[in-house]
Amino acid sequence: EATKAIKAFEAEKARLEEGSKLPGVKGLKFKNLLAQLHASPLWEALNKALITAEAAVRIATKKFGGMSGGGSGGAGGESTGPTEGAVWWMNRDLQEKKARYGPRAK
Repeated sequence: EATKAIKAFEAEKARLEEGSKLPGVKGLKFKNLLAQLHASPLWEALNKALITAEAAVRIATKKFGGMSGGGSGGAGGESTGPTEGAVWWMNRDLQEKKARYGPRAK
């Protein structure tokens, strides 16, 4: 869900940046809309999705954080949850998204 919100935000941002290159009043209109983008409902949806994703990763880290990938499965050697590497990558991906799209300094 966070990835969908980021894609929608980036698409709108790209559209507004292209429009801001136009000369005259049209270009100024797009520049104004681009400046207002961080106060839009799209930005709020992005923040909500990031917070939800952060909570999900925190839960997964607590649940599977100390679990090793091998030997703990059943007779078939299947793992019942994500490995430590998968949890690490989820945390890393979330940190990158928060750094790029997280709260802005006022």
